[in-house]
Amino acid sequence: MKGLRKEAFLSVFLLLVVLLEGGALLRHFPLRLDISRNRLSTLSPATAEVLHSLKGTVRAVLYVSDNLPPALLPLRQAAEDILKEYAARSGGHFVFEVVDPLKDPEKERQARQHGVGPIQFNVMEKDELKVANGYLGLALLYADQKSAIPALTEVENLEYEITSRILKMSQEKEKEVGLLVAQASFGRSVTMFEEYLRRTYRVRRVFPPAIPENLDLLLVVGWRTFDDSTMAKLRDFVAKGKPLLVFTAATNPVDLERLSAVPLPDAALDSLRALLGVGLTSRLVKDVVSDLATFQQGFQVFAVRYPYWIVVQREGLARHPVTRGLQSVVLPWASPVDTAGVEGEVTVLLSSSPRSWLASPPYNLMPGTREDTPSSFASYPLAVMVTRKDSAGERFVALVASTNLLQNEFLSRYPENLVFAANLVDHFVFGDLLAGIRAKSATFVPLPPLSERVRFWIKILNTFGMALVVALAGGVFLRRRSRGGAA
Repeated sequence: MKGLRKEAFLSVFLLLVVLLEGGALLRHFPLRLDISRNRLSTLSPATAEVLHSLKGTVRAVLYVSDNLPPALLPLRQAAEDILKEYAARSGGHFVFEVVDPLKDPEKERQARQHGVGPIQFNVMEKDELKVANGYLGLALLYADQKSAIPALTEVENLEYEITSRILKMSQEKEKEVGLLVAQASFGRSVTMFEEYLRRTYRVRRVFPPAIPENLDLLLVVGWRTFDDSTMAKLRDFVAKGKPLLVFTAATNPVDLERLSAVPLPDAALDSLRALLGVGLTSRLVKDVVSDLATFQQGFQVFAVRYPYWIVVQREGLARHPVTRGLQSVVLPWASPVDTAGVEGEVTVLLSSSPRSWLASPPYNLMPGTREDTPSSFASYPLAVMVTRKDSAGERFVALVASTNLLQNEFLSRYPENLVFAANLVDHFVFGDLLAGIRAKSATFVPLPPLSERVRFWIKILNTFGMALVVALAGGVFLRRRSRGGAA
């Protein structure tokens, strides 16, 4: 008996030694397993490529105070983990430090100079709710340049925020993107996308007929019949190998209040085809795979499936760096792209589902209207890229057949639309360096369409399923109780 006790004691002692020694080894050789969605805690290959291409060293300063509320502590830890990944993957081109500005007035002054200011939050002191100031921001320093994230609010998009800032600071010349909004009144509706681009590029509003020649990319939102001088400058821009990206349907932007759309004249569609090599069919696409729209009737608000808001799911997303990591893109009021007779290499980035059909003008855009059963279904290209090669070099153009996609309201509702549009810009300006990083933050994952039979059984389970489970549990309990009483 004593021998068994000694063996048990020795086994427990050896187990403790192994655990302690294993823990000490893991401190020097840490092992990490990233099981988060889209591998949020693992740096993308593009980030490592950007870091290794640096000629100098990026110094990152995480300004964080010790008085942060418990709700912000996971964000602080996540930020530190990501910065450790940057330092480990950089080959010595990235270093960071964590500084508490509240402990040193000089450090606090330095934080403000770097663009990081205090944030306010509520704390409990002696059973009293008070407002306190603290720090949770990041400053990036490279050569004589600096860039700051004044307040960290999320970790999902932090890798892109850091890498794009590093890439911007490391460029000898800041990349410049021109933004031409064909309908002046629509320009106020795309400010969200414009401000997002300003984080990485210098964005300049373009007003025809002036088309600056030093732009790295020209982005046109909407289309109209431009004068001959403007069209000539646009053709010269493309002929010089400068990329041109156009977001437009075969209609003017849809009025969200009146839900009306005016078709573009044939002359405008002809000039678009002559410029890009691809054109638009004068129709709008409707799709069974679509999102919900709300409308009001009296004092009641209804949500119905709206076939004009096309949900492009995985089968409609090309295997391309622009769409890498995306789960879906929602295109409101889109037209089919006509690629017949295109000279060059055509890449279809987005396509509607095989259960799509076309609507002709005049359009009835009101949600909830009774839909006529189409005679046939088909899949239609909704976004394409064209690469043409000639003696002068390569020419790059792209056409996304939706104008309202870039509208503030839709970018707020569908963050993956912002990812797709910004990836297109990045692809034309930087190649594939930043592709896929931003897509980690895309969170909209639509459910696949369900048949009427499946919907019926889901309703039945929701209605009677819980009652059936309770009844079965009660029957089992009563049966066991009766058996116990009989015994």
